[in-house]
Amino acid sequence: MRKNTSVIFLTFVIALGSFASAQNTEARVKSVYARPEIQSALKRFDQRRPEILELWRKLALTSAPSGHEDERAAIVMQELRALGYNDVYRDTAGNVVSAPLRDNTKSVVFVAHLDTVVQPGVKVTVAEGKNEKGHTTWTGPGVGDDTSGVLTLLEVAEALHASQYHPSTPLVFVFSVNEEGGSTSEGAGAFSKRTRHVWLRLSVWMEVRSTRWARSPITA
Repeated sequence: MRKNTSVIFLTFVIALGSFASAQNTEARVKSVYARPEIQSALKRFDQRRPEILELWRKLALTSAPSGHEDERAAIVMQELRALGYNDVYRDTAGNVVSAPLRDNTKSVVFVAHLDTVVQPGVKVTVAEGKNEKGHTTWTGPGVGDDTSGVLTLLEVAEALHASQYHPSTPLVFVFSVNEEGGSTSEGAGAFSKRTRHVWLRLSVWMEVRSTRWARSPITA
């Protein structure tokens, strides 16, 4: 989990660097990465390991079939509000959006989908085991796809909040609905259509997904 979250966080740093010209992008990225707030944020992933695993399990045990994401969406909104995202809202499609996109301002948007491959009414469980290296693993519907992506975005938001790093470029987290049922990420597609008036001013749109099947064991 720490590795995945760190990769996303570093991608965020690179996204900030992308606003610079081609000649000085590398210098810009290095400059942002070297900032004390960024280094402090990176350390949060190790410092918060117990809390991260607790939230991961809580989300994984919250059933979220496509079209039935309300309970998981409520948890995400609660977490975001605790981090100071007072303008977090659900759009008409049901997506959770950390903050409205601003007109005339470039933005960096990260997306992870809330729904998982599970039938409505099925009780979700998480089985704990060990892999060949002796590491603890969790297996269950949606432990990876895309609960790990949702958790990653929440932890990036937490790390930024704790480190008191306030990027000049707005960072927006979108937790979309009906990705599994919509096959073409229906929720994210609806979000993009409704924000078409600012779409061309987006600098980065990145979707965070698990690289494993929903029922694959995930090293905790």
